Amino acid sequence: VFSPEAEKVFSPLELVKEVHFTRGGLAEEEIIEATNINWLDKKDNPVAVARRQRQREQSRQRLSQNKLRKQRKNNKKNNNKDNNISQEREEDDEEDDNDNDNNEDEDAAAATAAGPWSFFEWFSKEPWPECWPDVGEVIRREIWHSPVAYFLGDALSDEDEDDDEEDDEDDDDDDDDDEEEEEGLSQQEADPSNDA
Repeated sequence: VFSPEAEKVFSPLELVKEVHFTRGGLAEEEIIEATNINWLDKKDNPVAVARRQRQREQSRQRLSQNKLRKQRKNNKKNNNKDNNISQEREEDDEEDDNDNDNNEDEDAAAATAAGPWSFFEWFSKEPWPECWPDVGEVIRREIWHSPVAYFLGDALSDEDEDDDEEDDEDDDDDDDDDEEEEEGLSQQEADPSNDA
């Protein structure tokens, strides 16, 4: 249940998800009810932002994997200048390509699981795929360490952190000045000849 202030961002304020686990164990679940969240900002809500970031990360990985694949093929071509390549060698290369494709699928799934997630994505009637992180892990990553920052979003920006650092530096300078003044006073008290 969220406070009325959350209506500026989404509705309804009470989010519910009811899941029944079958006798087969935790892996087999039946979603009975899940609140459909209506975001006022369709483009910049936590779910849309997390999905865009994951898509960008997956695109980056695909590009880098394609570059690596091209480099490997070019290296193989350069290394195999001899035209008398045996049939076995060609079959081995095809198997290597198939293995690389399988590894790329596994890497993409791992990247998806490790990518940014929104707790609000869990509120859906779609089953939570096994390749995705556990919802408890999503809560731990995004909410547990900084719940205020998570729910305020950009209210705690980098600019605020920069201002805090500048304030800390100013405080340190003030402390140094105070210490110098105290040292000067204590030296005057110890040496009465300096009194004018």
